[in-house]
Amino acid sequence: MKHIEVGAMRVARENGFLTVKAALTNTSAKNKSIYYRFAWLGDDGFPVAPEESWKSLTLYGTQTSYLPAIAPVPQATDFRLEVQTPENSVNLFR
Repeated sequence: MKHIEVGAMRVARENGFLTVKAALTNTSAKNKSIYYRFAWLGDDGFPVAPEESWKSLTLYGTQTSYLPAIAPVPQATDFRLEVQTPENSVNLFR
C-alpha cells in the first residue's frame, strides 16, 4: 500500500486467547484514512470466528499506530490482518 507500512506484529496467548498488537506507519507527511479488520484462523488455516466488521483509523502524517486485537474464540491459532484505503483494494498481512 502506498505510504502505509505494516511493522512488527507481536503475538501472545493470554488466558487461552490469541492476542495481537500490529504496528501501522504512515510514511507520508499527509494524513491517511484506512480501514482494517482481523480474521481469526484455526490450525487448518480456515476462519474459526465470524467475520469482523471494518474499523476505521486515521493515521496522521508520519504517525505509527498500534492495533490491538484479541481473538473472540480460544480455537484461534493464527490470524490475518486485512487493511484497505479508500483508494486501494484489500491488502492481507500475517
